[in-house]
Amino acid sequence: MPWSTRELADLARTSLRTVRHYQELGLLCAPPRDAKGYKQYGTEHLVQLLRIKRLTNLGFSLSQVATALDEPDNTQTALLHRLDDELTLAIAQLERTRDDVRDVLRLGIAPDVPPELAHALNPRDRTAFGTSLGIVVSHLLGPVTAEVLSALDQEHREKVISFDREFVQLAADAGPDARERLARAAIDLLAVLLEHPGDRVEARPVHPDAYRNLDAVLPDLLNPAQADVVRRIQEGFGHQDPDDSRGH
Repeated sequence: MPWSTRELADLARTSLRTVRHYQELGLLCAPPRDAKGYKQYGTEHLVQLLRIKRLTNLGFSLSQVATALDEPDNTQTALLHRLDDELTLAIAQLERTRDDVRDVLRLGIAPDVPPELAHALNPRDRTAFGTSLGIVVSHLLGPVTAEVLSALDQEHREKVISFDREFVQLAADAGPDARERLARAAIDLLAVLLEHPGDRVEARPVHPDAYRNLDAVLPDLLNPAQADVVRRIQEGFGHQDPDDSRGH
């Protein structure tokens, strides 16, 4: 006894829309019609539909399903090996995401804060402004600085927290002595970070435009005194925009 489209979908435990979609794509052969024009699906269509379901459940894309249905076993094996590689990468990404979620829960931080910042400083010791600045710096310069911070001993970590608080609270009209003192404190801390990076830090190249982009966004995040402190820090480390060195 032939089946209607809905009956075929029910037999295969799928939806009416799915059956129609597979037929539109050519994955499911078009059935004959009766005298009234109704589709008449048979056993061969049910087998086709179940094969498609099996392949999609394994993770095959519909284009790969089309290839697997039409090609010999060796091609199907190659597709399975490719799928296995893709699943391995996807699982690794999911595991990294799960680790990030667990860090967010364990540290009690906001989920929009990069995980490397979560490891760097206790979130209770960071202001909203400091976190915003950290998010931008982490994005432009990468997680190296945050990983260095996470490797610091308690004494230097407290100094970083103290600097963060003072820097955030620095008034726009702060005098040159206060600016220089903060800049010098930051330079001393950075020297320690660069000298004792810790075992967790890996050398990663910074994008050539990173510092230029950082300079572009800092005016929106800093008041004039804070921007001057950053300039003094850059001068203390001899930072120079690559374009400046070419005379542009």
